[in-house]
Amino acid sequence: MTFTLNTAETVGSIAVLTQGAPGLDFANAGTGTCTVGQNYSAGATCTVNIAFAPRFAGTRYGAAVLYDNTGSVIETGYVTGNGSGRS
Repeated sequence: MTFTLNTAETVGSIAVLTQGAPGLDFANAGTGTCTVGQNYSAGATCTVNIAFAPRFAGTRYGAAVLYDNTGSVIETGYVTGNGSGRS
């Protein structure tokens, strides 16, 4: 997922969530270019690569969220995946 920052920001943390909760179907694959502690200028882009390992069948909803150092949301991107259940 690619983020384009609207204003100059420092990324304080990155979260990948499934329906608002961490550690479920969607996870940060750790291979993106968004970096915690990095200062980005307005208009800069970075990526968060997301791994999908569904726990249940059906459509799953998630998001990647970039936060600043105060915990305020900088950017949010939404993802969906279709699970077939555990194998």
